[in-house]
Amino acid sequence: MTDPALILLIAAISLIAGLLGSLVGVGGGVIVVPALTLLMGVDIRTAIAASIVAVIATSSGAASGYVRQRLTNLRLAMVLEVATAAGALSTTKPGTAVAMPFRDEIDALVKKTYGKL
Repeated sequence: MTDPALILLIAAISLIAGLLGSLVGVGGGVIVVPALTLLMGVDIRTAIAASIVAVIATSSGAASGYVRQRLTNLRLAMVLEVATAAGALSTTKPGTAVAMPFRDEIDALVKKTYGKL
């Protein structure tokens, strides 16, 4: 069972992230990931994964509306989708191999940077 106060805190963080993200023109993940990591003690990898899932969900919802209104070039979208998936799959292993030795340093840098805000 999840604590109702925790649900309200997460909802408030998400609402603030969406509001600030739309006002400033950045993704809400810029606010959500540090908030989850610093305020709630969530592992940074879990926070990033949660942010990516949220982006996929909201993007899919918005895309379906654009397709319904016939504002989308589906041929171009499919080419971009295949290229993006190929790029993600081909760089995951090398990127992880490079980043893993420095994971703790990267995590400390992110916490130090966002901790000053």
